[in-house]
Amino acid sequence: MNKLILLVLCFSVLPVQGFSIEKTNVKIGCVDVKSVFDSCVLAQLIMSNLQMEIQSWQASLSQKEQEIANLEKEFQVKEVIFSEREKKERQGVIANKKTALKYEVTSAQQEFLAKQSRATEYILKRIRSVIANVAKEEGFVLILDKQNVLYGAGLIDLTGEIVKKFNKAGNKNS
Repeated sequence: MNKLILLVLCFSVLPVQGFSIEKTNVKIGCVDVKSVFDSCVLAQLIMSNLQMEIQSWQASLSQKEQEIANLEKEFQVKEVIFSEREKKERQGVIANKKTALKYEVTSAQQEFLAKQSRATEYILKRIRSVIANVAKEEGFVLILDKQNVLYGAGLIDLTGEIVKKFNKAGNKNS
């Protein structure tokens, strides 16, 4: 946030000093990082793998939920023939399985979020690297995230080029 404020201040002071982007050879670009992320083949592949993992977890958890439901149903049907001791034992087993399932659901969610976060950071790091390389190769002084730009006369949108180069680089590294 402080960087954004500093950037806005810099651009608001520059015109006062007689500086104009159009009158100089300063190249400033912008990239829609979210669009690059959504369009990159690597991100789609990683997120697809995570989705398959989630589906596998969900199937496993559904099976355990069904097992608990079957135990509860069996308990209700046979409750009248169980002794008090047997009722308490069966209720304890059901309660323990429910507790274990809740713990497993929470653990699975946390693990998924951690994997998703690591994958996102990895992809964003690679996107930043491609952006930096394009900036150096093409002589850009500054590249902004398009989603944070309110107005930018003379900005060059590099989103499409970054997507192409990222996907090309991803194919070489995959």
